[in-house]
Amino acid sequence: MSKQPEIDLTNIPLDDLVSLHNRVLRKIAARAKIDLESQHGEQGAPASAEPDPRLELEIATPVSEQLYLPSEVPRIPRFAFTGPGEGWPPRPTEQRQVRQLQAEPLHGSFTDELEQRVRHAALSHPDVRELLGERHAFIHTDMAATGKSMRPDLDRPLRMRLIFFSHTHNMAVEVEMEGLELVRAVNVPGFQPPEAVEEIDEAIEIARADPRLHGLVENLEASGLLQQFQREDPLAGRRILWVTFFDPGETEGEKPARYGAAVDLNRRTVLVARQDPDLTRSDTRQSEATDA
Repeated sequence: MSKQPEIDLTNIPLDDLVSLHNRVLRKIAARAKIDLESQHGEQGAPASAEPDPRLELEIATPVSEQLYLPSEVPRIPRFAFTGPGEGWPPRPTEQRQVRQLQAEPLHGSFTDELEQRVRHAALSHPDVRELLGERHAFIHTDMAATGKSMRPDLDRPLRMRLIFFSHTHNMAVEVEMEGLELVRAVNVPGFQPPEAVEEIDEAIEIARADPRLHGLVENLEASGLLQQFQREDPLAGRRILWVTFFDPGETEGEKPARYGAAVDLNRRTVLVARQDPDLTRSDTRQSEATDA
């Protein structure tokens, strides 16, 4: 069998290649139709049988428009932003025609000023003060849930939810306000909200004053973290913070702990305080049993 000569297709116009391609496909389809009809004849199929719909499909669509490709590969834009020394927030380095606009708060929007006014109004209400007692901490404020199908009424004051924790009653308190008016104030049993900044500061102050740490942690910085206990644990439900003292100048990364203390904010007492920062719950329970 002789070798078929190779055909150079590089100089053939695109329209001619498409036309050649379609002619070849039509010949293949015609041959397939003949084979199909011969098979029907062998099986006794009637001469008026409907043609196979697979053979009626459009084989190819000729290209009627000239294709134009770019002479060079398009340049992909490179997005770069300014660094830390050029102010915050970062800006695109190639930005042009920048115009500063004065932002105006929307009517009835949640602002820091409004949050402070609402919090003050809530703390002034007798029902709220009774639930909180003498010692309490403010946790956070957010928008009250209205449901997915309900839209906020911009003509009415915002509904806001304030979360407190009463150290006097060892209970979380939820307060709902509509503007400066109290909607409801209820206890939330079993709920331990995240530690507040004022709780961390109080726990650090109590730990610094403990005789076991006095004179050792004055030049150290500190942080606090609320501890969660299992329901069956004797300390479950108590407002206990782990306070860790560290030297900020020791390393650039995570600061190694130098001293630690477990502070019970309900009783304003230190359950455990020692140089070893690895305070375990067994140590806390043992100290609790000794204090009891």
